[in-house]
Amino acid sequence: MKKIIYKNDKDIRIDLFISNSTSYSRSQVSKLISKGMIKKNGFPVLKASTKITNDDEIKITELIFDSEVRPAKLNLDIRYEDKDLIVVSKDEGIIVHPSDTYKGTTLVSGIIEKYPEIANVGESQRPGIVHRLDKETSGLMVIAKTNKSYENLKSKFRSREIEKEYVAIVNGPIKNKGIIEAPIGRHPTNKIKRALIESGKNAYTSYEKIDENNNISMLKVNILTGRTHQIRVHLSSIGCPIVGDNLYSNNKNNASRLYLHSIRIKFNHPSNNKEIEIQDNIPKEFIEIIESNNNE
Repeated sequence: MKKIIYKNDKDIRIDLFISNSTSYSRSQVSKLISKGMIKKNGFPVLKASTKITNDDEIKITELIFDSEVRPAKLNLDIRYEDKDLIVVSKDEGIIVHPSDTYKGTTLVSGIIEKYPEIANVGESQRPGIVHRLDKETSGLMVIAKTNKSYENLKSKFRSREIEKEYVAIVNGPIKNKGIIEAPIGRHPTNKIKRALIESGKNAYTSYEKIDENNNISMLKVNILTGRTHQIRVHLSSIGCPIVGDNLYSNNKNNASRLYLHSIRIKFNHPSNNKEIEIQDNIPKEFIEIIESNNNE
């Protein structure tokens, strides 16, 4: 049994207070509440949103959670690290976290092998993960190392305070720059795909051409929203699908990968609010495909 006394004049949600004061994530706190294992002033807490005030006594019947993620040695490409977070450049072809249908090795397997303390940050199946990239997409991802930074970064992503830039190689003629603003939702007949749907969630993508030849272009792409497959769906919708995208393109060009890479990320640090900007390199195969086509 763990006992905590809240000492602050400002009211706060009980799940937020406990996650900030212990190693439990907010989702784990919710599970404890559903099992009747958290009491406020002697009475069971019924909702995670319950407010607590100064001098409230919180008692927690402790429970060992299975993180559902098995550590595995991976070659992590760490581009930035401090006590609150890391920024890693994810390889193409690796899944970020396990799901109900996939329990194998993922990016978080490598994360918790190198940083065991992250196993108790955030949700049990996706410890430390505040945003994600598709399996086929490579590039920069931010990983939270503490529950405090996890909540802060999640909030920043929700409120679009984080600037994300990608580089993509696309098929077809495309303007030098443009903006695609169209709602995205689940495809009406294919549950794997997303599509432009009037009832979908708003999505905003801007792009600028940075290199080209007679049939492909390299683009710098910025997104304000982070919908599933957003860049892939938007670029395909204007007739310029990403090279190697067999889900949203009819061009079966036998590309070795999906040519989409998260190359830059900028945000205010969760602890000191100072601006932090991390820049990755353009993958060599992106440059090679442009150069090889220019030489044809």
